[in-house]
Amino acid sequence: MKTISTTVLLTLFTCALGYAQTENNGDDVKTLFGSSAKVTGWWVDLNNSYSQLNGKNAHLPGISGGVIMNNNFKIGFMGKSITCHETYLQYDNIYDEPVYLVGGHGALYLEYSPIDKKVVHISFPFIIGGGGAEYISQDLYPEIEDEGEIDYCRKHMSSSAYWIAEPGANIEINVTGFMSIHAGYSYRWMMGLNLENTSARAFNGSNFNFGVRFGKL
Repeated sequence: MKTISTTVLLTLFTCALGYAQTENNGDDVKTLFGSSAKVTGWWVDLNNSYSQLNGKNAHLPGISGGVIMNNNFKIGFMGKSITCHETYLQYDNIYDEPVYLVGGHGALYLEYSPIDKKVVHISFPFIIGGGGAEYISQDLYPEIEDEGEIDYCRKHMSSSAYWIAEPGANIEINVTGFMSIHAGYSYRWMMGLNLENTSARAFNGSNFNFGVRFGKL
């Protein structure tokens, strides 16, 4: 079922990009947005995702922002944390002691909305980027600093970089000309993950997303 859903999302997004292209005649340079490409707005988005990481419920807050091209194609950057709500991400079956999962990623953000000016419309976001994840101990351990003072810190147990790709689909409502709200679904692939005692696919999974967007929409 997950494979079918993600295939459909990728197909929809690919089709959406096709609609975003405009044919040019003559010797004009062909671009994604056509010869009349222009910036028509900007946005900042505060968003949240509810998901599971290695079987644990997780709340993943994020922020994105960028420009709007030709009224219906958004391009920008997104940052998302996998650190929020440590108690949700406590793993006591990874090591002999409980550990927390911390980390996050940054990504290129692309989104196409064919009817962006309608009060209720659909959009197809896609992010691709990279980040890092780490297990740290729940307990604090003494460490001697350069000055000879003792400080208490968490141990760094295991860390790994990763790549991420995440297609999705949203329903969006224009509340005002400056604000909209959205909710939808996406599927997260984390590639290259190499944390100790953890499957490389442990953090792949579905996301149920919602957020509020501000800007010149």
